[in-house]
Amino acid sequence: MNKPISVQLLEPTARVCPGQPSPRFPPAGSGFIRDVVASVQQPLSACTVDGYIVNRSGQVTRIFFKREFNVVQPELEDGEIADALIRDQSVISAKQKLAGLAKKLNCGIDYLFSPVGYPHIVTNPNKMLLVSVDDPSSGRARRRFIQAEDLAQHIQSYRGRSFSNPKPITVATSNIECFLANDRLINNSADPFPGDLDFVLFDGDDVCSIAEFKTHNLDSDIANESCTRYQDKDWRRLEVLLNVTAALRCRIFYIFWGPKHSHVKIEEITRDRKILNVQIMEKDAAHLAAFLSKNR
Repeated sequence: MNKPISVQLLEPTARVCPGQPSPRFPPAGSGFIRDVVASVQQPLSACTVDGYIVNRSGQVTRIFFKREFNVVQPELEDGEIADALIRDQSVISAKQKLAGLAKKLNCGIDYLFSPVGYPHIVTNPNKMLLVSVDDPSSGRARRRFIQAEDLAQHIQSYRGRSFSNPKPITVATSNIECFLANDRLINNSADPFPGDLDFVLFDGDDVCSIAEFKTHNLDSDIANESCTRYQDKDWRRLEVLLNVTAALRCRIFYIFWGPKHSHVKIEEITRDRKILNVQIMEKDAAHLAAFLSKNR
């Protein structure tokens, strides 16, 4: 008789990184972004990419699907845990979109599953599952259980460099992100987990646009926010976003939103960092999804 499988895959949840001071504002989370993604109507579709690596040449070399999980049934063997994770409906739903995106970018896909709290607390199992698809056209996958150091080396191999004097991160959606950015420093260099793509819009297998969501926590008018205010501070983030849109030949939008605000501001920017269009509209996930779909 087969053992009942009891593995719980969790939605990304923002938390303050261990050892970091509490932020001025509580983490806003990604619920609004998830609602926008879910509001896109057929025949279009959308997804969030949990990470993407850009190398020194500006090429995207890897994209990630990342989730934390709980094992409710402690006697499960590694193979049973791996089977349960990759058969989760959220993984199956993401596969087609990620495969299409990886083909466009000519890169591989990594599905990373880490136990909740790893590596800051002892977990069961006390290791992560990495499922790698090197050729998205074939769909063949190899899976292995790894430790945090293995992941850092994996990321570094595709990025082709480490980052010197990294700025600590205060908030993340997994402990492994906190660890790679804040705790694993070698000669004051780090191999942080790659940044994400908040919103990718598809028309079939074609990528229409990418949207970057910026949270505005202050009470000041959201109409005064602009990507030009963050170009110097977040230059690395903007640079890799522009590398992705150049590779995909798609449009890119910056969307400013906040828990305190009833409206969002949308800026479309060009690959040479100029603002092309500006729109302010009601903060409603369905309306925003419709706007991005119409302006694809």
